[in-house]
Amino acid sequence: MFFIGRNIISGTGALQFAGGGFGRSGFQSLFARVNYDFASKYFLQASVRRDGQSSLAPENRFGIFPGFSAGWRISEEKFWDNSKFLREWFSDVKIKSSYAVVGNQLTGFPYLSTFSSAAYGNLPGLAPNLVGNRSLQWEQNKKYDVGVDIALKGGRYNLTVDWFLNDLDKLVLAVPTPNSAGIPGNSISQNIGTARNNGIEVSLGGDIIRKKDFTWNASWNHTVLTNKVLSLYTIGGNPVTNIPGTYNLLNVNSSLNVLWGLQYAGVNTANGNPMYYNAANQLVQHNIANGAFYFANGKNDPTFGAQTTLGVADRRFLGLSLPTYFGGFNNSFRYKNFSLDVLIRYSGGNKIMNITRQEALLSQNFHNNGVEILNRWTTPGQVTDVPRIVQGQSNAINQVGVATSRFVEPGDFVRLQNLTVSYTFDSKKLNEKTNGYIRSLRFFIQGQNLAVWTKYTGLDPENASQAGQDNAVSPQLRVISTGVSVGF
Repeated sequence: MFFIGRNIISGTGALQFAGGGFGRSGFQSLFARVNYDFASKYFLQASVRRDGQSSLAPENRFGIFPGFSAGWRISEEKFWDNSKFLREWFSDVKIKSSYAVVGNQLTGFPYLSTFSSAAYGNLPGLAPNLVGNRSLQWEQNKKYDVGVDIALKGGRYNLTVDWFLNDLDKLVLAVPTPNSAGIPGNSISQNIGTARNNGIEVSLGGDIIRKKDFTWNASWNHTVLTNKVLSLYTIGGNPVTNIPGTYNLLNVNSSLNVLWGLQYAGVNTANGNPMYYNAANQLVQHNIANGAFYFANGKNDPTFGAQTTLGVADRRFLGLSLPTYFGGFNNSFRYKNFSLDVLIRYSGGNKIMNITRQEALLSQNFHNNGVEILNRWTTPGQVTDVPRIVQGQSNAINQVGVATSRFVEPGDFVRLQNLTVSYTFDSKKLNEKTNGYIRSLRFFIQGQNLAVWTKYTGLDPENASQAGQDNAVSPQLRVISTGVSVGF
């Protein structure tokens, strides 16, 4: 009873289990770098890393990753100095390019075959829970970058533009195996698949206002990003072009982990049943009474057409799980001894599958519902997107475990990330009045994550997983602090 009361032993009846776990992981790196600068005009850099990670077998644990970069400060050339226009407007211009190979660190120990406790009849025992692969190698990320750094109006403003391309190779993914093989989880991790990310980064900043008692410095950065799966694994020598999942799809020549599911068509106004579009864009009605699907004769017609099915073949693209753009806008205002710093971040272009809303907030079990359940269908002729409720029919009515457009929402947001107000005492007067004991004194109040503007109905659009899933995620903390900084 002592152990059961402390949750060390679990299980009921004759099958009780005791267990725990402990693991260590390690990362080792050696690197070297060489820089060359000629007349502050031409720049070369070369580096090499030898990284090792414990997630790979000892024979494949270490990888060699080189990098090269070059730069040309074109504003140091004579023809630039001879042009009054170029000198005045573009005081410093540098063209740059780089190439590097980077290794992606894995998690866990996918090269090991492991065991866990399992029941054998009514006796405790051990059984495999993972089949490892000692041939696993480093995931590689080949990075290309071309850009320009520009100082405008004598350095008052700065502009940076970069084009980048990242080729991901030897991606470690769980490759499905036949059920007849008896492999736990029906998959083994392998180095398969390639993907590509490319985009443009722009940053612009400088002093907008320069006055004796008032200054305003602003900076803005913006990134546009696209990604594409180039290849997956092969089965029997035939390339696999897509991997269907519960909510996502890995598809060659499309973005990574796109949301994939059923297209919701609303509620039948006559009987309150949910409706969907099949692959042929035909209207299909889900009869809650018997769980079967029928062709619908119309959104306002309670009668049923011929019985049909709604399955994997009827699922379609519902949105990108990864943002296509993101950035930030930082402002610093100074008026005499007062200062105000404001950081705003934004992101968008992606969609989120709100699993929390699907499974909990619109549950048919009459507990812990969200206010949206109040819009449920109740009378013939009512127009709503929330089907009628039937006790214990949440899984069928909400299609739990399957992505549907009903629960896919925009992930765009604008966040007031940081706001700081401070007052700094004049250091000269402070020294005089304290006989030099206090050299600086500053009071401040700071707020982090003060507000989020978004159409997403969940708690936090930024905390959804990389697969675009919100499954009971927690929002970011809002922190307000105040303090004093004193220099003696």
